[in-house]
Amino acid sequence: MQLMPIIHKKALLLLLLMLTIFWGISTYSYLSRYYQERDICVGIFYYAWYGEKRHWNDCEDNAVIDQPYTRYYQGYYSSLNETVVYSQLKLIEMANIDFLLVSWFYPGSYEDQATKLLFEVTRKNNLNVKIALMIEPIDDYDVNATKLEQIKTYIMENYVKPYKQHYFHWEGKPLLAFFVPLNPTRNDPEYSFKVIGEQPYADWPYWSVPPKITEDGVTSVLPRYDDSRLPRERKIVIDETYREELYNEQWRFILNNKDKLKLVLIVTWNEYHERTMIEPHIDATADPEFYFPDYLYQKTCEYVKLLKEKPFPTVQFYSLPSLILLMFILYKSFQIIMHGNGNSGNKQVIQQMISIGLISRFLLIFIAFLSNTIFGLRTPFEGENLPDYNIPLLNLFARWDSGYYINIARNGYTVLSQWAFRPLFPLMLKSINFLFTAQDLPTPINLIIIGFFMNNVLYIISLLLFYRLSLKISPEEAFIFTLIFAIYPTSFIFSAVYPESLFMTLLLLSYYHLEEGKILFSSIFMFLAGLCRPEGFTASLIYLIKGVHKIEKRKIYGIAFSISLSSLPIFLIYSLIKTGSIFTPFEAEALWARTGIIEMILRIGKLQLNVNPGLSLPYLILNLPLFSMIITFLLYYYISMGSGLYFSEDFYRKIFPYIFHATLYIVFISFFVDYISIARLSLFAFPIIWIIAHKSSKNKTLLYNIIIINIVLLTFYTALHVNWYHVT
Repeated sequence: MQLMPIIHKKALLLLLLMLTIFWGISTYSYLSRYYQERDICVGIFYYAWYGEKRHWNDCEDNAVIDQPYTRYYQGYYSSLNETVVYSQLKLIEMANIDFLLVSWFYPGSYEDQATKLLFEVTRKNNLNVKIALMIEPIDDYDVNATKLEQIKTYIMENYVKPYKQHYFHWEGKPLLAFFVPLNPTRNDPEYSFKVIGEQPYADWPYWSVPPKITEDGVTSVLPRYDDSRLPRERKIVIDETYREELYNEQWRFILNNKDKLKLVLIVTWNEYHERTMIEPHIDATADPEFYFPDYLYQKTCEYVKLLKEKPFPTVQFYSLPSLILLMFILYKSFQIIMHGNGNSGNKQVIQQMISIGLISRFLLIFIAFLSNTIFGLRTPFEGENLPDYNIPLLNLFARWDSGYYINIARNGYTVLSQWAFRPLFPLMLKSINFLFTAQDLPTPINLIIIGFFMNNVLYIISLLLFYRLSLKISPEEAFIFTLIFAIYPTSFIFSAVYPESLFMTLLLLSYYHLEEGKILFSSIFMFLAGLCRPEGFTASLIYLIKGVHKIEKRKIYGIAFSISLSSLPIFLIYSLIKTGSIFTPFEAEALWARTGIIEMILRIGKLQLNVNPGLSLPYLILNLPLFSMIITFLLYYYISMGSGLYFSEDFYRKIFPYIFHATLYIVFISFFVDYISIARLSLFAFPIIWIIAHKSSKNKTLLYNIIIINIVLLTFYTALHVNWYHVT
């Protein structure tokens, strides 16, 4: 049995055994700390009194200084606007909140109409959220027996019976709450009466600092309280800027007392007068250093998910398989690197490749540090958040989409926008963290450290895999191919907490096995690539292109295409299970603004730069040369092929399926991907590098110019990315 220089089979089995034992110890340690929990219900106070000249600064009692701001609606809204109501309910449902406790006044009131709309929208769209009413005191504070019976009958006939599936029940009966000083007699045969407020006779607290837990297991949580702009004698201001972290402290109290709780009430969704709202909004007094419109909403999603976690978290079942999968990827990579093309690896060449990779990474780190020291972060737009994690140097590589992957790794998919991202990379991060910490909730710092080092290792592996693949294309030029690949202008992203390094490794493994004739094995890696980035879907087209050229193998290429493409329906099925809709990933992707580079060039030609306020001139200065170089060499290739000038060359025929696929990919991203992402995504059309390097290798002047241009562009791309400019 032939031994591998790095990992032979016995060592691999021993490593798998050690990994399994280590994982088992971590799992036992985790479960020993994890206690059985009952289901905890989460409600939120909701106010349906808003409208034109209603509660939006229409009088001094209704002063408002903040402004609603979500992806679906902005500015002062009406509680009778069905689109707004649906969007609010959808956000509440996505936060995994069980029910709304709606502020209600009397039959026929404005709030009565708005509450009926809430129920109707919930029923019409089959939303997984229920609603209950909280009666507010109006002219007099006494609800006598006659009036109470009338109200009970009205609510029963207009809400409970028509919407029996959507009215929230507590203790087996429809919940009917009363805000203090209302204090009806309890023990009603039809309803579960609860009085809410701070008075001693209240059953449930409206809010309390510090939090209190009632005898029946109910508590409340609020992000802030500020009635200083209302005409009240006794004004209260608590955590006006969110700097005091009141919300975090209250949620920590709740999570530490989960075993005592049955119900958590969030104060509130949209009470703008006392400023207790968690609805996404532009805040007048929040600290802009960390606040952004979704700040409280995202925190709520994360904390509610933690509150409702079951004793056996998903990571327990998936961390070991995902770690074994990562080991399998590394094993196959090392096998190819050391034994690719049927011979043992040339140690000297491998050392050279590793040296090139390490030098490029150290250069990137130096550029990132220097540019951040000199220029610092750019000024954020209004309502924009530029998080800066508290970890020196490595935080520079946790920008832009890194935050989404970190949050998915920590809490899973909790908000709609996260569904635009695939799960394999965050699952790897979480699994590696669990292996070493036995914690199901990794800290952002842990994930950044893991992501940075894992991606840099995968980058070196990708470099070596690219070299091995290039040996199959043109052995004499493989070194130059790999050199250009190592300094590609946006290769800095391989060191960022992004899935690009993992995706590129899988893509290269797939292409290498495809060249080896192991078509079905190749499709497995392409399938995994599709679970890593959406571009895996387009990469699957290589099997159809290959199948056209090799008629005798069309069937097996068709099977490989189906296997690789199945990553998309699997992710959609997962979306259906988690959200109730297979369209959630598409809805999430639709949230992101998309202006293709072709459209942007046309706008520039028409001097319509003002059309897109996010336009970054530094980005265009960098991207147009890169894009022009790609187009120029593609045209050169096709003209050469068409004229027959180089058709006899085996090189051109061999790379044709990959170049044709790369061409389709470039056309696709040029029209349908936002211009700020095209430079980064052009990495995955890496067969174009073969053309660039092949042509350059025959002309030293051109080669030196290409190297210089790439290094200069790489320097500026890195500097702009780490300082939060729109280049990726």
